[in-house]
Amino acid sequence: MARNFDIKPRRSHHPLATARRQKVAPPAPAVYRPLWIIILSAGLIVGIAMGLRQVAGLYLPPMTKELGIGREPFSNAMALANLMWGVGAVFAGMIADRYGAGRVVVTGALSTMIGTYLMYAAQSGFDLLVSGIVLGIGVSGTGITSLVGAVGRAAPPEQRTAAIASLGMAGGIGGFVAFPYTHLLMDLLGWKTSLLVLVATCAVMLPLALPLSGKPAAEAGIAKPQSLGEAFKEAFTHPSYLLLVTGFFVCGFHVAFYSVHLPAFVADKGLDNS
Repeated sequence: MARNFDIKPRRSHHPLATARRQKVAPPAPAVYRPLWIIILSAGLIVGIAMGLRQVAGLYLPPMTKELGIGREPFSNAMALANLMWGVGAVFAGMIADRYGAGRVVVTGALSTMIGTYLMYAAQSGFDLLVSGIVLGIGVSGTGITSLVGAVGRAAPPEQRTAAIASLGMAGGIGGFVAFPYTHLLMDLLGWKTSLLVLVATCAVMLPLALPLSGKPAAEAGIAKPQSLGEAFKEAFTHPSYLLLVTGFFVCGFHVAFYSVHLPAFVADKGLDNS
């Protein structure tokens, strides 16, 4: 008489088999942040960074007098800062688009704080050059370049233009506020102590980077990610980009000139700094 045996499949305890049976956890959902929080945080960061960049010229007369140097080392330091800003902005924007703007802003804010402190502790023209390099790196991480991508991705298409334009407006407001703010600090505390207060002011950008943190999600409709070389090739073969760069070069040249040298020129003519 045939007997029926229930033959159960034997479970394998091999590591590979165990790994195949394990369920793969789904990716963590992206943290939702309201658009207004992202725009406000990015705007405040840009306002602080651009505003403090514009007031560097206020320190030209007292610093050069205190250090016993001419205006050339200070001017060269500010010129170097602007050049470092332009070069660093390329890589800051690339890192922000790939890994998120939060870490770029934190790095830029810390660099700005260090560069401002180096201005406070400077003892020679070489020290000013070093501070200019660090300040340029700081502005490249906290300026519009590193934040325009984060704001543009967060905004829906119908609001994207207005959201990005708000960053430019924030930069202008920052300069408008930073001049009287720095004047007041210099009048009340002296130019040297005022730099320490500006270091503390830069620290405000650190918590503001939190809403901008997180790796950007891949956008739908993009066939393949673009490399840095491909981006350069596309940019430098586009006539509108070349015209835009030329326009910003002219704009940046005269803006940097009067922001650094105009306060000292006004003082030389015997006019009130205010």
